Formats: sequence, structure tokens, C-alpha cells
Amino acid sequence: IIQRYLRYVLIRCTGYTNDKAQAQRMAVYALVTACLLFDKLRRLGQLGSLVEMMVKIAAEDPTPELPFDPQGDAHAREPIFVLNGRMCEVAGAINGLDPFARELLILHHIERLEVATLADAHGVSVDDIGRALAEAEGQFIELLRGLSAWDDETGADVHALLVELADCIDLPWAESLGAFALRYAAEWNE
Repeated sequence: IIQRYLRYVLIRCTGYTNDKAQAQRMAVYALVTACLLFDKLRRLGQLGSLVEMMVKIAAEDPTPELPFDPQGDAHAREPIFVLNGRMCEVAGAINGLDPFARELLILHHIERLEVATLADAHGVSVDDIGRALAEAEGQFIELLRGLSAWDDETGADVHALLVELADCIDLPWAESLGAFALRYAAEWNE
């Protein structure tokens, strides 16, 4: 779960913040909760909805901010993503999609899950996932064009844009965050 959904969660966090301290709290809550509730799901395809819901709950948490990093505020203002204007538009477009479309695009283009694997996880046919993926790509391009100066004549390579967005993640930080969430979930399950 953490390996497949870490970048999804971090990309999703850009819909709320680009601050590492806030995103760290949101991501850990979302990932650990998804791990702990995984066995309650009826099918694997519900995992994306669970992760999406947990990011939303963590992002909209009304409790006062508590310091997460006991070593101080050194990372408090650091961004998760170092985004230029174009990548800000890509992040805006991916976060503007409905959760299922966003999940398909991220898992297929960034995490490299095959269409057949996605179809199996969601309990639908390969053709259905193929159509949903093509529709999600079309919606993404449409949103991107609405957010940017790109014209209709210019083709957008969805795969290349999403991979470039994922490459903007502070990878060592993200990996340590994933390891922390995994340790926390494992301790909770003991």
C-alpha cells in the first residue's frame, strides 16, 4: 500500500498544501490508516477510495497544528515539490480530476501498473479500465489546457507530464516518510 500509494498521496496533498510539515502529517495519517483498514475492504479496488478519503480527512483536520518534528521548524517551510509554473499546472490538473480518474492515471503512468492489473483490482474488464483510462487522460488534458497557455494545437504527453511531476518529489524525504508510516502501521498491528 505504501509503495503504490505514497506518491499518489503526496500528489494529492498538493491540492491542499505544498508545505512538508503539513503534508507529512497528512500523508502519515492517510497511509497508516489505509494499512490498518485494508483488511476491512471487500475488494482491492476500494483501496483508492479509502486513501482518497483519508487524505481529505487529514487535510481538513480541524484540530490545532501540533509540531510533528521535535527537532524544530527547519523543514516547516520546505516544499514537497519544487514546481515551476508548468508543473504547478500539472499538479492542479491532476488534483482537479475525480478520485477514480486520478487514481488510474497515477497508478498507471507513475507507478506503472498495467491495465490488466488495474482491471483485476477493481473487478472490471480490461476494456472498461482501458476506456476509463482514456477518458481520464482526455479530462486531464482538458483541465490542463484550461489552466495553462497551451493551445488546442499542442499535444500533451500525459505519461511524460505525470512522470515529470513525480520526479519533482523530494524522493529521499518521501522514502523516509514511507518507511516511518510502515513502521508505525507495523507497530500498531502487533
